[in-house]
Amino acid sequence: MATSLDVVRDAITGLRKMAHRHRDRVGLVIFKGRSAEIIQRPTNNISLVMNKLMRVGASDFTPLAGGLLKAYEALIIEKRRNKDAIPVIVAITDGIVNVPLKRSLSPTSRKRLVNPAQADAFDAARRTAKSQVHTIIVNVDHRPFERMPTLAEEVKRLSLSPTEFLLELTRRLKGVYYGIGPKGKIESVVLTEAIAAAPVQVSPT
Repeated sequence: MATSLDVVRDAITGLRKMAHRHRDRVGLVIFKGRSAEIIQRPTNNISLVMNKLMRVGASDFTPLAGGLLKAYEALIIEKRRNKDAIPVIVAITDGIVNVPLKRSLSPTSRKRLVNPAQADAFDAARRTAKSQVHTIIVNVDHRPFERMPTLAEEVKRLSLSPTEFLLELTRRLKGVYYGIGPKGKIESVVLTEAIAAAPVQVSPT
């Protein structure tokens, strides 16, 4: 993600006017290191969110499951405060998840996958999807030649490649997938479009 941060910031900065115009409330959850943290709960003060985003750095560790759960938590609280709110999570990641939850959400999920961090993310996705939270997954290192596992392979204990994992995660979230690449090449216009899009269906690009 280190090579992607500047473009991510530029794309989100470009959405500031749109957020102001639609009176969107925007929050910020960071998942890096060993844990995820709500940096800013949803607010109309977009400048405040941007200032905090500019101070975000990269890490070799990615606790995506924790990030999804923290975002879910923030949106559920926001929904209770505002019944008309349409909760949307935009997760920007390279799909290299390597930090599991301290306690698994399911006693069986980790038995199916070699990577417990992937298993935990799938569990977090299941919880999020049940609550009808819309989700957009932006893969900043989409590799179109990475294949999805066959049905026979799915019953085995697997470790999915980053692109395979994020495509499957999006399916379980019933969300929208944007793959940006190849090989880490990121286009600001695509990322801006992804963040601004209304989540309707899974749509690999």
